[in-house]
Amino acid sequence: MLLPLLVWNFAFQHVREVVDAFGQLIQGIRFLHKHNITHRPRQAFVLDLLKSSTLLVMGQTSPTKGLITSGELFWVEIQPFLLSRGYKLRPRYDSKWKPSWKRPWNFHKHMTECPDFISILRSNLINAIRVRDGARVVIKRVVLENDNVPVLEYLNTPEMRQDPRNNTVPLLEVIALPKRHGEVSPADDAVLLVMPMLFPFMSHILFRHVREIVEALDQLIQGLVLLHELRIAHRDACFLNFMMDPIDVIPSGFHYARNTRQPDGKSRIEYKDRCSVAPVKYYMIDYETAECFPPGVGTVGFYGQVQDIPEMSFTVPYDPFKLDVYQLGSLIRELIKRPNLIDAIRMKDGAKVVIKRVILEYDNVPILQYLNSPEMRMDSRNNAVPLLEVIPLPDTVEVDSKHSVLLVMPMLFPLMSSHLPFRHAKEVVDALDQLIQGIQFLHEHNIAHRDACSLNFMMDPTDVIPSSFHHAEDFYQPDGKTRIDFRDRCSVAPVQYYIIDYETADYFPPTTLCVGFYGQERDVPELSHTAPYDPFKLDIYQLGTLVRMFVEKYKGLDFLEPLGVAMTFHNPEVRLTATKSLERLQLVVSSLKETDLSREIWLRNSTPSLRVIQTVPPDVKAGSHCLFSHIMRVYDGVRVVIKRVVLENDNVPILEYLNTPDMLEDPRNNTVPLLDVLPLPDNIELPSKKESVLLVMPMFFPLMSRYLPFLHVKEVLDALNQLIQGIQFLHEHNIAHRDACLLNFMMDPIDVIPSGFHYTDNYYQPDGKTRIEYIDRCSAAPIKYYLIDYETADYFDTGEQCVGFYGQVKNVPGTSLTIPYDPFKLDVYQLGDVVRRFTEEYEGLDFLETLSKVMTDHDPEMRPTAAGALQLFRHLVSSFGPTDLSQEIWLRETTIEERKAQNMPPNVNNGFIKSCLRMCMKRVTLLFCSIILSRKVVS
Repeated sequence: MLLPLLVWNFAFQHVREVVDAFGQLIQGIRFLHKHNITHRPRQAFVLDLLKSSTLLVMGQTSPTKGLITSGELFWVEIQPFLLSRGYKLRPRYDSKWKPSWKRPWNFHKHMTECPDFISILRSNLINAIRVRDGARVVIKRVVLENDNVPVLEYLNTPEMRQDPRNNTVPLLEVIALPKRHGEVSPADDAVLLVMPMLFPFMSHILFRHVREIVEALDQLIQGLVLLHELRIAHRDACFLNFMMDPIDVIPSGFHYARNTRQPDGKSRIEYKDRCSVAPVKYYMIDYETAECFPPGVGTVGFYGQVQDIPEMSFTVPYDPFKLDVYQLGSLIRELIKRPNLIDAIRMKDGAKVVIKRVILEYDNVPILQYLNSPEMRMDSRNNAVPLLEVIPLPDTVEVDSKHSVLLVMPMLFPLMSSHLPFRHAKEVVDALDQLIQGIQFLHEHNIAHRDACSLNFMMDPTDVIPSSFHHAEDFYQPDGKTRIDFRDRCSVAPVQYYIIDYETADYFPPTTLCVGFYGQERDVPELSHTAPYDPFKLDIYQLGTLVRMFVEKYKGLDFLEPLGVAMTFHNPEVRLTATKSLERLQLVVSSLKETDLSREIWLRNSTPSLRVIQTVPPDVKAGSHCLFSHIMRVYDGVRVVIKRVVLENDNVPILEYLNTPDMLEDPRNNTVPLLDVLPLPDNIELPSKKESVLLVMPMFFPLMSRYLPFLHVKEVLDALNQLIQGIQFLHEHNIAHRDACLLNFMMDPIDVIPSGFHYTDNYYQPDGKTRIEYIDRCSAAPIKYYLIDYETADYFDTGEQCVGFYGQVKNVPGTSLTIPYDPFKLDVYQLGDVVRRFTEEYEGLDFLETLSKVMTDHDPEMRPTAAGALQLFRHLVSSFGPTDLSQEIWLRETTIEERKAQNMPPNVNNGFIKSCLRMCMKRVTLLFCSIILSRKVVS
């Protein structure tokens, strides 16, 4: 099975990959030309392909950001022309389109929730509405010479349409493009074909009755008979080219680019059984390869989606009509195929199970039965999927000639799922520990799995997903509609993980090698059909790939990277064994503190708004142990946050010390106020036996939020001044925070958000429905900012250093698990990263770039201290007057309309920015040079 060359979610990553791909393509074209064969599409489309691939590599058209891709630019340009011809495209293709997820009223939506985020499936196809009657149509851009439009027009003539067997896709209109929209040369006349919007023949809307399939095949075979009577061979009569008229089957309509959804792009389609609305009409599309053949004339070449047809050849002519018959026969073969996996309910106890049909000879059932024997189950490392029952099929069931049985197993959940992400480092470590032990267990019994890849690792969902889930669509509950409710894995630990699919597993005595390609990971260096290799080292590489996937997908797991590298060495001889992999994992974990393991991790491509969705739902069941809760203090109505912490791990003494009256007298102290420390009652059962308490703190608002943006230069400068002073204050008392990152800085919202806000969904008022009302920070000044989360904070004597990775920013230069470094310079780097985030998020703050670069210098020795950073900051802004400070700023992603809605100006005084930047550069350069010179004089 091959993938398309250009798939945005499997994009090229390096220029050399594109060069290699196109080198092969050009060689292939040369080979065809050498044998006087021309391929379709022609050069014009190949040039389009090259252009679009270049844009994808350079990152200019990634649809993951919801922006217009290169393949869509043509439709944006031609949209007014189509509208003048009576066809209206989706709003996304209007030249004035602005993404709806950036509108103020959609502040609570992620872009994937908005219909206009959805792109097109193929660059030459788009859906539209015919204005005069509201009919939904598809418009296809083709080249007359290449796409056999005359054949399609002939089959759509009134005379041909009179034959009821004619199931050629209706051609509603052929629109000639204006010359400026043509292809490379005038000879390549590009036109637009307008056709009804049809639904795929084979899809998630399954056939439910035998008569439905019989009716469909009857139409398709009759259509092919008609073509052959007219001496027309389609030469691509394959399943993707057969479509269904959806009018009666899908009364709700469907979205062309996401056909599991209604036209709104959100609601699931509603459909009826085909037999209940019979007759349903089926059509044949895509006549690019169709051609007329006189009697006795053969064809050469490879055509269609099915490429394993015995007679196809570049040199030996064959019958094109028999080609059509074979292709249609392949469709019938696809219909006969039955899925080998289904979910069920065990009636005796209501347990949800999965039933899998397997062939005894091919699926290594004896190995799975052996691993499920009582003796093998006694070993706690054995995480082979439980085999509940093996059911022989009755003789009356027609199956393959080989002996088939049904395996009954528990219904498990995929290990890696974006809609049920891992939330803490400890959860990932627990999972890897179990999986490596499982492979170690197999290897000790001389069993190599040979497909120890991500899709074959599963999780027991019993405690994690109390709502349960739908087997076919596991982001829904069993009703297929409601979103699953889930808990953090660490709150219901221990969670059990399993290895499934033992089809490729086999016994290998010591030193026995194997040959062949096995598993989902096909880039394992030693895989070969001829040169023998160690099957056990194959398992290690595959499992190491999983480790690397965790590191790549999640922020906060960089400490696992050396393990992933060691398990995926290209040379199998130096690759770790399963036992050594387990020892290496345990060694890495032993060097981490409990606070490091309990730190939250995030999917790298998640946004703050998406992280809200990925948290534990507000209606957590009583049995779960949530770390945070918001509540109201009864005696004065103050809204507070209560956090459950472990005394030993969370550095509560430091927080209490910073909240003593003496420390609070210093105005620079912006430590989160500690209102109360409540010991837990003795009768509370917790997953950890260590002493826990409840910390009561005021309910604050995040420093940076799209829903409450900074609006003036002065507001940002006031915030940064307080934050830098706060770090300076900690350092003067020999305390390094070690997580002085963006998410740990908060704002007192009392005067800024008079309406109050909901703690979980902070863009709403406390009622959870009404949008928050807020005041400009400068009009409510002074605003107080605070530093929270002191779990990683610690005392350090002068000159004392630390080791380990701390904080949300994991790529801090100079940090190491083994080489000691200055913890105070770590704080400066982390705070400098916050400054950088301000310059990246907002237009009008470019003058702060110099400060961020100095604070995040790769050489810790060159970074200023907190006091030095404050001196630099004040020097930067010392010449700012009231007019400069009141200059308005805005988030870079906001549109003109949004800026007006947020009372922001459509443009800013660029001269002001440039003059500030020039002035600041001079000042910082002079000051920094003087600091370096003074250091040298002292030394």
